[in-house]
Amino acid sequence: GLVAPGPPLLLGHSAGGQLALHVAAHAPQDVAGVLALAPVADLAEAYRLDLDSGAVAALLGGGPAEQPQRYAVADPRRSVPPRTRTVILHGGEDRQVPAALSRSYAATARAAGAPVTLIELPECEHFGLIDPLSAAWPQVRAALQSLLEDQDPLTQGRPPGRTPEGR
Repeated sequence: GLVAPGPPLLLGHSAGGQLALHVAAHAPQDVAGVLALAPVADLAEAYRLDLDSGAVAALLGGGPAEQPQRYAVADPRRSVPPRTRTVILHGGEDRQVPAALSRSYAATARAAGAPVTLIELPECEHFGLIDPLSAAWPQVRAALQSLLEDQDPLTQGRPPGRTPEGR
């Protein structure tokens, strides 16, 4: 007979990355892994920066001071998935969602013991991560493949203990 598939991998870009991180935090048993591409991983900071002309305030009905409960539930940085393997790719040239949001999320997640890998692509902008013709696309595919194979994307295809920089 056929074997039922396991839990899905979630993949999301930008606001979709926030949703993927949110689902993994609130239903980790239902998610095999997350690939978040330039996610809005810190809603409070995105609100402070007024990203996308008030998109976070429109989504949550105000800022963290007006809607603390909504931010407590929806903000990925405040609800890190404890067991879900997560890979985040973020471009250093991203002007829509600064890479600092992913950095702060990854630091918080790692401090909580979550298996999170952040890969920054210095020459990539926001939409290069979802363009199959971009220079970043092979790294997006490799990160997805690493999640499918449950491997660390920083050491994929290399001897254990080696990073892309050779350290």
